[in-house]
Amino acid sequence: MQRKILLLEDDLQLSDTIKQFLEHHHYHVLPAYDGFHAKEIIYETSIDLMLLDMGTSNNPAYP
Repeated sequence: MQRKILLLEDDLQLSDTIKQFLEHHHYHVLPAYDGFHAKEIIYETSIDLMLLDMGTSNNPAYP
């Protein structure tokens, strides 16, 4: 069973690099590019780990 990782990163190139690295190590990566999309994923999917860019707009980890 692959572990699911939510990756919240608004830099598309960095997000893609991280995603490729994690997938190479057999993780299932769910990318989100803003807080709204991340919230949708959180509510719809069981996540094992979240990697968050704290500076991303509408970050669900920041009020």
